[in-house]
Amino acid sequence: MSKVYNLRELEKITIADLSTIVPLSADDMISVEDKRVKLTNISKAITLGNNNDFHTDVVINTTKGLVALHTKVLSIEGETVLVNEGYGIPISCIYSLDMTK
Repeated sequence: MSKVYNLRELEKITIADLSTIVPLSADDMISVEDKRVKLTNISKAITLGNNNDFHTDVVINTTKGLVALHTKVLSIEGETVLVNEGYGIPISCIYSLDMTK
């Protein structure tokens, strides 16, 4: 049975909090199609991030559960997504992305 999360009500973290969380891989039980959709959503977040009106809530799987980081997604470097301030988040730890205006 799958769990359903209301991603907009998750605990919000800041860029400064990234150094205090312990990310867990969210890719253990997902299909190839799910990974393709995740990479497509990351690409959309990068494109929309070039517009000052859009931000992305990056939902990260951590040892304390899911948390959301409200930021701009800048690029993909290997297996890492770069966000504001030059911080990187491993793609495998990203649960989902929610683009907002």
